[in-house]
Amino acid sequence: MSLSYKKILLTFVFLISLLSFYGVFNSYIHINESIHGSKIFVSSRPPLSVSPNSGTTAELKESPSSTSYSKPSPALTASPQPSVSAVDPKDVKCGPLTKELIRDFARNNTVMLTVCDFTIFGKLGISWLRHLEEQNFDFFLVGATDRRTARYLTARAAGHGKREAPCFLMGDDAERGGPVTGADPDDESERRDYKYNSEHYISATWQKVNVVRQMVEWGFNVIHSDVDVTWFRDPVTYFLGSTDAAGTTAADVMVSSDLVSSQNAAGDEGLEKYPSPTTNFNTGVYFVRGNKGGQAFMKGWYAERPELTKKLVNDQVGLYRLVRHASPLLQYERFFDFWPANDHAANGTVVHFGGMGAHMALNGYTYYLPRLNLAKKVNALCLHFTWVPLSLEGKLARMRDGSHFRDDAFYFLGASESNSTLESKEGDGGG
Repeated sequence: MSLSYKKILLTFVFLISLLSFYGVFNSYIHINESIHGSKIFVSSRPPLSVSPNSGTTAELKESPSSTSYSKPSPALTASPQPSVSAVDPKDVKCGPLTKELIRDFARNNTVMLTVCDFTIFGKLGISWLRHLEEQNFDFFLVGATDRRTARYLTARAAGHGKREAPCFLMGDDAERGGPVTGADPDDESERRDYKYNSEHYISATWQKVNVVRQMVEWGFNVIHSDVDVTWFRDPVTYFLGSTDAAGTTAADVMVSSDLVSSQNAAGDEGLEKYPSPTTNFNTGVYFVRGNKGGQAFMKGWYAERPELTKKLVNDQVGLYRLVRHASPLLQYERFFDFWPANDHAANGTVVHFGGMGAHMALNGYTYYLPRLNLAKKVNALCLHFTWVPLSLEGKLARMRDGSHFRDDAFYFLGASESNSTLESKEGDGGG
């Protein structure tokens, strides 16, 4: 090879190297703009600031504002923890369950309830909250079974203008140390494992039934929701019979199920026709009216606790026993009537019990495979992520498949390589 060719080749290699260096440098500049500017160009793993207690998405700083997920691509910025405006965080409290607390958060005398500790709430509950906020559903309360969950909710509630966070303490924490406030230290020693069907888990499921029983006894309607439930429309309007859904005005109790088909005709958004007591009802989603029928049902259900907790049996099996052993039974098109058979129930009070349509309260099978809501031409009420892989990772993957999990920015920015250019908007938490 002649000397002139060698010079040309070396010059070409030098120019290529220079361009590569410029690309890496420009990527670094753009990543820094993602933190301080209005655009982000994701080309390599960006330096995100995560709190010292990082371990779940919950420790990432986030904005109280909700995100509209009808947009083609959500903004991906790690925004700060909710800041104080109207109320100082040390003045926001999460204390015991009271009538006044329920009244403050209820809509049309109805409140949505979920119960969990941070082991579950930190992984699923924060996304559940974001879904509710996107739709302006502010009628929810969280029964915090540990103080870490209570601390998170008090910090999130700061600046919303209320002295009380949308939560209350349950179990031992309700009696220990007074209410949790935003000024409480983060004591990691209070964390507990929450293993499915462990003794602690069984006890917590029955505590939840007792809380619903108390709320209903005070005259409030209760919508119970697990944190792996996505709500598509206003459940208060549906359950109180403000829509044309058949049977919802008459039933005292409405419970979802594990059914994978529905007998209802296309366009029928009502309760499942001719429900059977032997149906595998699912207590992840249910509604109880704050009337005599609802009160009798909750008393009868909770009365199953003493015997079943000794056998380490959870609340859902208790519901099966109550409904299937009831007598006499009167069958109607949208619900059946029964009188709780145990002695602890209200004397002679009839319960109108309905099963939610499998096309209205979907599960992980009916939503993704037969697409039952589309087949029945209805606007589904909710989706409960059962009938999915048993592991938490499998559940999260299935939720993300349908864009139903509201991730933090870290999930999107954690990829080592991407050529995407994503616009960012101020105040968008990217969840």
